[in-house]
Amino acid sequence: MLDNVDDTSAAAAFAARLLERSPRLVLLFTAYSRLDLLGEKVFTLAGLSLETDPCQEAPPEAIQLYLSHLQPESLPEIRSTEFLTKVETICQLVEGMPLAIALAAGQTRCMSATDLVAELSHNLDVLRTSSANLPDRHRSIQASFENAWSHLSPQRQSFLARLTLFRAPFTAAAAEAVCAIRSSDLHALAGESLLTWDTTERYRFHRTIWQYAREKDVLPATAKTALQQKYAEWFANRVLEFLSDHELAHFAAMLAQIEAELEDALQSLYWLIEQQDWARAKPMIMALFRYYEARGKYRAGSATMSEIADACGKMENGLEAQVMASSRAALLALRIQQFASAARWIEFAAAQATAQNWHEEEAFCLNVLATQAMATHSAGAGEKYALQALACARQYAVAEEEAHALYTLGNSRINKGELSQAEADLLECKHICQERKSWRKLMRVLNSLADAACYRSDRQTALDCYFQALEIAEGTQNPYSQALIVNNIGTVYMELQDYPAAQEHLTHSVELCQQVYDREGEAVALANLGEIAPLAGGKRSSCRTLPARPADQPGSRLQLGRDVCPHHFGPDVPRTGRHGQSTSGTHPSFANVRGFRQPELLLSRPGRSRRMAGPDRPARRGRRPAGQRHRR
Repeated sequence: MLDNVDDTSAAAAFAARLLERSPRLVLLFTAYSRLDLLGEKVFTLAGLSLETDPCQEAPPEAIQLYLSHLQPESLPEIRSTEFLTKVETICQLVEGMPLAIALAAGQTRCMSATDLVAELSHNLDVLRTSSANLPDRHRSIQASFENAWSHLSPQRQSFLARLTLFRAPFTAAAAEAVCAIRSSDLHALAGESLLTWDTTERYRFHRTIWQYAREKDVLPATAKTALQQKYAEWFANRVLEFLSDHELAHFAAMLAQIEAELEDALQSLYWLIEQQDWARAKPMIMALFRYYEARGKYRAGSATMSEIADACGKMENGLEAQVMASSRAALLALRIQQFASAARWIEFAAAQATAQNWHEEEAFCLNVLATQAMATHSAGAGEKYALQALACARQYAVAEEEAHALYTLGNSRINKGELSQAEADLLECKHICQERKSWRKLMRVLNSLADAACYRSDRQTALDCYFQALEIAEGTQNPYSQALIVNNIGTVYMELQDYPAAQEHLTHSVELCQQVYDREGEAVALANLGEIAPLAGGKRSSCRTLPARPADQPGSRLQLGRDVCPHHFGPDVPRTGRHGQSTSGTHPSFANVRGFRQPELLLSRPGRSRRMAGPDRPARRGRRPAGQRHRR
């Protein structure tokens, strides 16, 4: 066995001579690249695992290695959960590299695990030691990299430095288009362990290699600028190309591609903003907003759009792009009820759009103001803004904002009980969405049309609409929306007294909610499951497959729903009789108390309480009179 082989050519010649004399000899070498000998078998040495073996109580390999370098008697907190969590984070930051883990553990003698995590989050220079019993190349991560770098040809060094433009895993097509590096060169770098290939289409850097290769100044300034421009143009075109394909069959794949390259797309956008290339930057802002909205990543999206708005505001002639990013940050913030931030952003954006006569943006801002008003229980103001947005959108032929306004008006009129006008608005919105292939809005419209059908006790129409909406939710791979719609389908089956179908859909809704940590939605589905048991003759078999929780009482999913969502089952909720008569003296029409995430008040309706579509985001539950289920 030979460890840390640097000169693979000499090692290969040596191995060939040994094997010629002893054909059955087994040789083991560790090196950055393969020896290229006939019969050679290569085993890639990845980082140590951070996965816990369910069959064993021992911590993951990476954490075991870290702990083996510590002195338990000098670290009383070594077994605490908080300390082990920090160790896990450290191992993640160095991607399980054994040398990096050993060097990080050595730093525990002079700095806390918290400080070490903070330092490693920025750079890896802290990973070094002066131990006399280690060779120089093992005394720091940088020294280890320098050893590998020194064995590269000038051309390979240039290739590696150029590829550090990419922040996320990249394709061979991107490397060739941006860096003029061929696929064969990528394979060679992967063969020398300087890149990692995912065996399908993407290459990526280990974090340590990326940092130190990026610091190598082997390219002239003009070449760096040209590369950055190609990089920005490539990813801008990619994002716009992905979102120009509106076919539902391709939509989820397009979103997945953007997600894989999101970090590079954002870096490209910031470069375009710095260069004040607004012709490319503004469409990219719109495209990235649609990505965050379609994926349901409201928190990350609002934060990112706010940062983009700040970057645009620092640039000359960046006001229009700043307004676009601010208004979209506001809409995404409203979806997660960050009302204060949303109000600040939309107030600025609406004032500027109106003053500058940016009519398309003005229509968008009016729709956001309508959503804000409805979310803060100002239904009158919400309808007023929606009507203004509709007029503006129609005057300047902004079809997307026309659909948005019609959707808000339709839901507002459902709340007021004006079903005929509500359905007319929503059907017109549905037609526009189908023409434009605006899948996410179409999904919400179908959910609202189903709600209107439930008001009229037209359960078959409701099911048809819900299943159409579910097909879109599955096509866009949005588990949050799937959970909402599947719950609503289950409640319709409850009203039809098809309890096996209801139980199947409600159980599936719980499972989907658990996947995305939607505890409120989980409470809705569980409360409905709690009502199935007595109605179905005590059949609770599917409920037993769900994970048990401390608040759960034996056989009572309704009790679990109460514990998960106290706002829904709190003492302020009127108790109702079997036929819609309020036992607390409250008129049935006003017995509906909204949950804490529900943006608007809905009047009671026939059928079960569903998770309903609100002005611009899926609505949440409210307590209905008896005989109703929790629809969303």
